[in-house]
Amino acid sequence: ILFSLLLFILNLVKPTLSDFLHYRFYDLLLSANRGESSSVPVIVDIDEKSLKRYGQWPWPRYRIATLLDKLRNLGALSIGLDMLFAEEDRASIHSIKKEVSRDFGVELNFREVPANLRDNDQRLAKTLAGGSVVLGYQFLFEEGSDSENCLLHPLRVNKLGHDKAERDSPLFIHARSVSCNLKMFSQAAAGSGFFNISPEADGILRRVPLIMEHKDTLYPSLALGTLMKALGVKDILLKTGKNGVNSLYLNETAIPLTSNGGLLIRFRGKGRTFDYVSAADVLSDRVPGEKIQGKIVFVGTSASGLKELKPTPFDPVFPGVEVHATVVDNILKKDFISRPRWAAGLESLGV
Repeated sequence: ILFSLLLFILNLVKPTLSDFLHYRFYDLLLSANRGESSSVPVIVDIDEKSLKRYGQWPWPRYRIATLLDKLRNLGALSIGLDMLFAEEDRASIHSIKKEVSRDFGVELNFREVPANLRDNDQRLAKTLAGGSVVLGYQFLFEEGSDSENCLLHPLRVNKLGHDKAERDSPLFIHARSVSCNLKMFSQAAAGSGFFNISPEADGILRRVPLIMEHKDTLYPSLALGTLMKALGVKDILLKTGKNGVNSLYLNETAIPLTSNGGLLIRFRGKGRTFDYVSAADVLSDRVPGEKIQGKIVFVGTSASGLKELKPTPFDPVFPGVEVHATVVDNILKKDFISRPRWAAGLESLGV
C-alpha cells in the first residue's frame, strides 16, 4: 500500500517519470475498445506491383494526372494526396529539353510531340483544376525554407468561447515555415492540408493535429481538408474554454480536441484495416466502380524504401497514409476518444 501511495504521489509531483506506465495503461484501454471501421475511406496504393508495371518512383506527373482522372471518373467523393510536388517534373519533355541544352549545348526539337504532352506539370495542373483533389504539404518548425512563395488553403473558422484562453497561450501548434507544392498546383487544386504527424514522447503515435497555425492563420490537416471537401463543408466552428480548445464542430458533429488542437485516434487494429486498391489496377481499369464510388480516397505508397511507417499501440509499422484514413473514419462514425481532466488520476490509480 505504501509503495502504491508513493507511486501515486510521484505521478502528481513528477508525472514525466511515470509517463511510460501511463502510456501502457492508455494502450490497454484502447485495445479493449477498438470499434469497427467504416467502408468509406479507401487507400489507393502505389505498391510494388505498380512500380513493377509502370516504372520507378517518382512517376511522371502525367501518370499521376491519369490516376486522378480515373479515380474521379470512378466516383470518388474527394482525393487526398499523401505526397509532395515541390519541384518541376524532370521527366517532362519540357524539362529534358532544358537540361540537355544547359549541360551539352544540344537543342532537341520534339516536333512530332503535341504541345499538350510536352509539359507534365501543366497536364497535372489541368487535372487538379477539375476539382475534388486535396494536396498535401508539410509544416516545418525551423526557419530556412522559402515559405513566402507557398500558396496554402487556410481554414475558415468561426469561434465560440473564451477569448482569454487564446490570449493566455497559443491554441494550436505553431509552424515556422512550410515545405509546399508548386504554386501552379496549389492554385489549381480544390484544397490542401498538412500531413504532419506527431508521436508521443515514447515514439508511439496516439494523436494527430487537426489544425495548426502558421503566420497567424489556421490550416487543416490533410485528413480534415479531404473530409471537408467530400462533405461540401466550407467552414468549421471552434469551441474554446478556459483551458484552451474544447472541440471542433463539423456540421453537427462535435469532434473533441486535445489542448493544442489534436485528435486522439481510435485505431481499428494493425495496418491494412481499410480497403487497399493498387494504383496499377486503377491505371489499367481493373477496379470495379463500387470500390471507389462514393468513397474518400487517399493516395499513398507502401513500396519498399518509399513507405512512411509509424509505430502505433497496435502495430510498429503502421502505414502513414492509413493514419489519414483512420482519422476520417473516426469522424464519420463519431467514434471519438475523450480524455477528461480527471483521466490522469484514473490512469495513476490504474498503474
